[in-house]
Amino acid sequence: MRRRHPAWGGALRIHAILRRQGVHVGWTTVHRVLKRHGFMIRRVQKPTPFKRFQRRHLDSLWQVDV
Repeated sequence: MRRRHPAWGGALRIHAILRRQGVHVGWTTVHRVLKRHGFMIRRVQKPTPFKRFQRRHLDSLWQVDV
């Protein structure tokens, strides 16, 4: 089902669809089966680089923490 409808989302949404079809299993079981077959892959995002503020002249840049 996940291959036919990849945009449906994670295990909870698939669990709800299965439940409507009369299949009563726990959502953790659905998650475990999806993970075992390689459908639950955690995507690692690259950290956003720090933006450096450098001043060209004395007192030309001020910073305040709010």
